[in-house]
Amino acid sequence: MWRPLLMLGLAFAAGIGCAPVLEKHRGIWLLAGLLALMLALLLAGSLSKSLGRTLGKFVPRFMRRAARDTAHVLHVRIAWLTKPILVLAFAAGLFYAASYQWGHRPMLEAYVGQDVTVQGKVAEEPVWKNGAWRFRLDSTGGESLVVKVKQSRDRTIRYGDLLKISAMLEQPSPARNPGAFDAKSYYARQGIHYALNTDTYRLLGHDDRGVQGRFFIPIRQQLLQVVNEQFPGVGGAVVAGLVLGITSEIDEATMDSFRVMGVVHILAVSGANVAMILLPFLALLKRLKTSDRNRYLLGILLVLLYGGITGGGPSVVRACTMAIVWLAARLVSRETDLLTSWALAGWIALLINPQTLYDPGFQLTMILTMGLLLLPDRLRFLFKKLPGRLSTLLAVTLAAELMSIPLVLTFSPAFTPLSLLANLLIVPLLTLLVPLAVLTILLGLLHPLAAFLPACVARLLLDVLIQPLQYSGQARWLVRNYQAPPILWQFGYYAWWWLFSQRKNGLAVLAVLAVCLVIPLLLRDQPLRVTFLDVGQGDSALIQTPQGQVWLVDTGGIPGFIKSDYDVGQRVVVPALASYGIDHIDVLLLTHADEDHIRGASAVLNSFTVGQVLVSNARDPSPFFQEILQAINKKQIPILEPRAGQTVMLEENLKIRFWNPATTSRHEPSTASGTSPIPSHSSSTGSSPDSSPGTSDLTDTNANSLVFSLHTPSHTFLFTGDAEQPTAQLQHVDVLKVPHHGSKNAAAPTFTLDHAILSVGATNRYGHPAPSTVRDLLLQNAAIWRTDQHGAVEITSTRQGLRIKTWLPAHATPQGGDV
Repeated sequence: MWRPLLMLGLAFAAGIGCAPVLEKHRGIWLLAGLLALMLALLLAGSLSKSLGRTLGKFVPRFMRRAARDTAHVLHVRIAWLTKPILVLAFAAGLFYAASYQWGHRPMLEAYVGQDVTVQGKVAEEPVWKNGAWRFRLDSTGGESLVVKVKQSRDRTIRYGDLLKISAMLEQPSPARNPGAFDAKSYYARQGIHYALNTDTYRLLGHDDRGVQGRFFIPIRQQLLQVVNEQFPGVGGAVVAGLVLGITSEIDEATMDSFRVMGVVHILAVSGANVAMILLPFLALLKRLKTSDRNRYLLGILLVLLYGGITGGGPSVVRACTMAIVWLAARLVSRETDLLTSWALAGWIALLINPQTLYDPGFQLTMILTMGLLLLPDRLRFLFKKLPGRLSTLLAVTLAAELMSIPLVLTFSPAFTPLSLLANLLIVPLLTLLVPLAVLTILLGLLHPLAAFLPACVARLLLDVLIQPLQYSGQARWLVRNYQAPPILWQFGYYAWWWLFSQRKNGLAVLAVLAVCLVIPLLLRDQPLRVTFLDVGQGDSALIQTPQGQVWLVDTGGIPGFIKSDYDVGQRVVVPALASYGIDHIDVLLLTHADEDHIRGASAVLNSFTVGQVLVSNARDPSPFFQEILQAINKKQIPILEPRAGQTVMLEENLKIRFWNPATTSRHEPSTASGTSPIPSHSSSTGSSPDSSPGTSDLTDTNANSLVFSLHTPSHTFLFTGDAEQPTAQLQHVDVLKVPHHGSKNAAAPTFTLDHAILSVGATNRYGHPAPSTVRDLLLQNAAIWRTDQHGAVEITSTRQGLRIKTWLPAHATPQGGDV
């Protein structure tokens, strides 16, 4: 079936997706590529008809059948792609997105880092979170900013307030580490490029003119007040998310449980929420003998009202658009094509803001809806022996899981197969809970006592919904972390399901394509990868070996005397490891007891299983270090103390050698008792004859940091902790973790060096790295990579050389040397 609006919408979205290429390469190569693509498609269209016949002379029958099916699919799809109107839609999306980006480009770059005074209007309802108000401020100069005001919650900031704020102009933080939230991209999609953080402001007046300020926001505030009265605590926060799309009141632990169990999507207003409110409303009007025309007109008004109250986000626009198209079709007595309605919803969202295409919420709601429209009928054969309604419910739930998993993994790596069961149980529960919650809210507007009975039943259903999710989510039953599949693989995955939904035969071609999708996942090559995380003024490095061993060297942290509640381990290290699909750490190596190296260990120990822990001196009296050791002992994790001269064979052609601390007469290497500071499938040896162990009294924490080198046949990495005078006897080092954050006392390298990693915090109080240390590194012609400027630095060791990736691409050029 030819659906013009659907195909035009896909072409328009493809054009928007190519807009960044146009901006980067000024359009020359893109236009040339577009012409080459059109010629290739025309040529492929002429060749596809004879493809199966030609291959049939050389291949077996089952492969000839697959070739014929492939040729047919190619011919049909290419016939669509060669329509000129699709090229025009692609070009329209391309240039519409490019012009939108040009119109919303940042204009205040020259003032970043300077104190500025901004006057503007609060342009969205402020949100209270973590002791501060957060909101969007539209300045009188036309620039939008995100503002955080630290003050008491009693001092309310309202939509429409006219404020004057003096503060330093900043930019939202980009993703500086694997798995980190990219605030810069998130706000840029909304046309916001700058941020202000302050604890004072001046109120100049109030201007809430417009339908949003005078109508929708007051209604939403009144409804939220009733929700808080009728549903205290966590239940009220969940109801606000289910019915009003307000999730700011949900505590982080509950939100994490919903996310882990794969049901966080129920807290975003979607088609299901609209249907659960619209269908009972239409049924009620039918009971009241309302004419069909008036029923559907009132339904459209209800959907528009609900969309305005819930804020008009991507999922809201999509759900409300599809509902209105369906109601309009009923109004004129015509059948509606749901895929066309889906495409129209996407069109509207992209016309409002083409940057919505890159919004994960928009991507998820569009792909999930498409899957629910196309797949359940095709999947019902799996449950054909079950009763009709149950088989439909199972097919719908399975389709939702299949569509959402790859995309969800890109921003939330935790997954459990129990999510399928959770969604299966939640869907019928929500069909009762949402209408009851809406009824409770409406009756509560009249009088609190009028809502007593429905509120009691709704609270009972809320407990049935929330408590099992909280318990299972916090217990993390069957939860594992998975690395998100590559973007090209995801395109192939969703294309396969599209073909599966459209074709009633051609199983051979589907089988061949499925094999092509599975093989890359099974044969994915994993070279040695070392990632130096950006933990501010501290250290943390992740080592991943070709055979899957994981070593975590230090965990970063903010020293206790700074009085900060920011947990580097929970906010940086844990998400980074999870994004790589890590659940188990073979070795946690704590170089020494300084808190900027170990304070994140608590979160790491609570989030991952750990095989062994290596420390330089377990008798170090530092209070927090001893707390960490007690936690490790409670988990019955072996604690070992490697010494200079000890060599560890991790895998074939991959070994570690320790250079510090030196062995004393009282402190022999830990292998003396038969144990080894490595996973059981590796091997270890004691001191070598040429190690020159020397002596050490272990009183200087920094000087006695664990120092070790990692060797492959092609490259050598040296990790030095805070040992400013490392004693490693090496002639050449490819990658050096510079000692003690590049302090002025760090010794100049006595070996040749290619790359130097400086793990430092921006504007740190110690002046790290010292100019003299940087100068010594440059004299070695070393490429310098700084975590304060480059973010996390990922180095992959291959036979062809080192591949270096930084998380801040705008600063990806090293200060010296070549990559």
